[in-house]
Amino acid sequence: GLGDVYKRQVSTQSTGGQNPNGMATSPDKVLLPAAVTPSRYEISLDADFSAFTFAGDETITVEVSEATSEISLHVLEISISEASYTPEGGDEAAPELIIFNPKLQTVTFKFENELAVGAGKLRIKFDGLLNNKMAGFYRSNYTDMNGETQIMASTQFEALDARRAFPCWDEPAVKAIFSVELVVPASLVALSNMPELEAGCISPTKRRYKFADTPKMSSYLLAWCVGDFDFLQQQTCRGVVVRVYTPPGCMDQGRFALDVACRSLDFYEDYFGIEYPLAKLDMIAIPEFAAGAMENWGLVTYRTVDLLIDAATASSSQKQRVCSVVTHELAHQWFGNLVTMEWWDDLWLNEGFAAWMQNFAADHLFPEWKLWEQFIHTDQGSALKLDALRSSHPIQVPIKHASEVEQVFDLISYNKGASVIRMIHAMLGPEPFQKGLSAYLKKHAYSNTATSDLWAAWDEAQKDAAGDAEVPVTVSEAMSGWTTQMGFPLISVKEEDPMQGKVTLEQSWFIADGSDKTEEEAAKLWCFPLFVATAEGVQTVYFKEKTLTIDVPPGSWYKLNAGQHVPCRAFYAPGQLQLLKSAVQSKALSAEDRVGLLSDCMACSKAGMLDLGDLMELLAEFSEEENYTVWATIESQLMGLTPLLQNAQYSQYPGFANFVRALTGPAAQKYGWDQKPDEGHVDKMLRALLIRLQAKFPSPEIFQEAAKRFGAFVADPSYPGLPAEYRVPVYSIMLRESGPQAGQKVFADLMTIFKRSSTHPERLQVLKSLGYGASKELKDRALGFAVSADVKLQDIMYAIYSVSGSGPAGAQLCWTWFRTNFEDLKLRASASMGIMGHVVRACTDMFVSNERAGEVEAFFKEHPLPACERKIAQVLEGIRSNSSFVEAMMGGKLSQDGFFDLLVGLYLDKATTRERAESAHNEMDDLLG
Repeated sequence: GLGDVYKRQVSTQSTGGQNPNGMATSPDKVLLPAAVTPSRYEISLDADFSAFTFAGDETITVEVSEATSEISLHVLEISISEASYTPEGGDEAAPELIIFNPKLQTVTFKFENELAVGAGKLRIKFDGLLNNKMAGFYRSNYTDMNGETQIMASTQFEALDARRAFPCWDEPAVKAIFSVELVVPASLVALSNMPELEAGCISPTKRRYKFADTPKMSSYLLAWCVGDFDFLQQQTCRGVVVRVYTPPGCMDQGRFALDVACRSLDFYEDYFGIEYPLAKLDMIAIPEFAAGAMENWGLVTYRTVDLLIDAATASSSQKQRVCSVVTHELAHQWFGNLVTMEWWDDLWLNEGFAAWMQNFAADHLFPEWKLWEQFIHTDQGSALKLDALRSSHPIQVPIKHASEVEQVFDLISYNKGASVIRMIHAMLGPEPFQKGLSAYLKKHAYSNTATSDLWAAWDEAQKDAAGDAEVPVTVSEAMSGWTTQMGFPLISVKEEDPMQGKVTLEQSWFIADGSDKTEEEAAKLWCFPLFVATAEGVQTVYFKEKTLTIDVPPGSWYKLNAGQHVPCRAFYAPGQLQLLKSAVQSKALSAEDRVGLLSDCMACSKAGMLDLGDLMELLAEFSEEENYTVWATIESQLMGLTPLLQNAQYSQYPGFANFVRALTGPAAQKYGWDQKPDEGHVDKMLRALLIRLQAKFPSPEIFQEAAKRFGAFVADPSYPGLPAEYRVPVYSIMLRESGPQAGQKVFADLMTIFKRSSTHPERLQVLKSLGYGASKELKDRALGFAVSADVKLQDIMYAIYSVSGSGPAGAQLCWTWFRTNFEDLKLRASASMGIMGHVVRACTDMFVSNERAGEVEAFFKEHPLPACERKIAQVLEGIRSNSSFVEAMMGGKLSQDGFFDLLVGLYLDKATTRERAESAHNEMDDLLG
């Protein structure tokens, strides 16, 4: 069968065959045979919007480089009606056999005679489905201004779905030029990567659009959209026309994204030193979309909520989200589109870089947002959380079969990748970093690269910058350990001589649950710049071996990994932690370092190295804190502990809740509920955060305030006293605290808000709070609504997360519901495993016992989900890690009677607190005896 033919061709090529760029292929990749490769596609599609099908006709100009009698392409859910091959100057020949291999998603045309070496044209006529799976060429529904349901069609080809729209060489290294022609219903508009060359009616019901040739590019970047659109446009300084396309009537919601896009393009052209190579850039909102956005060259597609906002009423976090998604996708126009990874194992090159650049560009546009501070908590924080698991993976993952790539579109590729790039930026300094990057993009334009090409460009720039001086560590030397081995280092103090100011540090692999390491695991090493902050300033040293001795001011505090430029953890002995408290009180530590100190202590506590009570005492130092990102770190720690303490039936939970109220009290009082006239972007985010914490641990006054504002908003949608910023916590507290009976009315009110909402973010606010009802019946209704026709598949997880996050009963309910509805959920999300992964996580993530982990593991053994295997392994490890954390917690300071009451009395109760001596001595320990 073809399977064998195909495998044999692959294996002969693998022993060191060449792909079209003359690069040797690795021995373990499943690639199409390289004997025939395309240079140009001419694609014509005729879409039928009533039957949901399309008819295609394509002519592919190919080069036959060695004798063969077959041509293989990728194809999926496409039927082929005829095909032929015409060599240059020769006669047309039809294949004697057309063989499909569904497993490999290929079609092979076998010809009677060998094809002449040289150029030729392959013509294929085919039919495909305008599916509703958010993959390939697919359709979306939306409601127009008159309340009627309308259809639009668009494409999503990354990673492996161009083959659903036309037969092609669907591999990133096989670049070609694409010429597209679309025949669509006459009332609709068609867009593609390039400007249209001509458009005209070919019958009363059909219109044909022909588009200019694309640059040489990968198949996953081709795109087209068909529908009824409004648009806004603006030009960049250099005259590139930028447009935002929206469903009719939503045009104004595109203004903010349009402005960000124009300014970003100008910034990138200047920063990379390379002009954006196309004449136009379109950005379009797609009503049903599996990812956040897709960087198709010249036609970037977005989930509606990530492009369209009402700038007047949108929350600060919505603005940040839209801005960073736009800056991310536009960074790809150079990094990914102009220069593309050779194969999916270097996906991180695309995504990690764009995830770093989105912050770099957005910070340039909006410095007052303090995005790099937030990066440490959000992007780097989430990467470290995942990468501390044994079920993590290296940034560079060996990928044999392209279908494995879906599993590495995750926080490691994006956020750890971005964190490593940030470390390189700190190591090189801004100028060599920029020079190396620009040289890399110029050298490899319109072709493909591997990670080592980027390192080489930075090595060169580093050498130039050093002049005659020696480079202490090259980028290549430092980085191989960061991209090819998973995990990251923990820096701890091996020995210190405080009076001499000598400290010997040690590095080891950090594992989330602190479990034992084998000899080989214990020997893992990383090479990185270590920035050390002291009262005297910051020094830089290079950590290359197992240990490193540094000099610090005798008897004073020092903070490792200053600025958090390295994605790692640091552990401090109790004495040093006491000294660091004085640096927290005096704000001698930067916001980045306060965030780093808190998150390192929490990670070390979870790994069993630090008593959680010590972290709680450190947290008590932060009641005067005013920085948004530091508060965001505190919030995530308190919110993360809540389900653990609830599940463990912690007897002092009321004391914990009282501690949180006392900790947040001063800031909550200062910020209140209403916006002040001179407030900035991050002030609004901080107010929302403080209201979230108060809603989680409510006092009667908070509930009354929430009820007053909620009632006014239900009665009048234009009421300004319940801004988008904090609707979710207000909706949640109303459902949870109103009780089962009154909760019915609140649920009905939320349904009213959902149905009357004119924007997608407003509907999401309802979904994110719907699961907090105070009875099983209300929670069941929320789960039912999540899978109803009112909620798009792409949004299914929000209401589920709200049920599982509402407390132990909600978590159990979700898990039962998931198992009952498993087959149906699997069917619904079949083409979008990313969404299934979210649902799996939402229904399992809140458990904290080994018994539950066993139950989850057994279920997925019996009902495997291969595309979510990695996610399931990560969830299981997380549950087990939480279980051992709870056990350690209950054996430590938190188990002592009145722990939180003492803490509040010593640190937070203004009537009893007093000046504490600056020393390495801990007064709480005296009180606890």
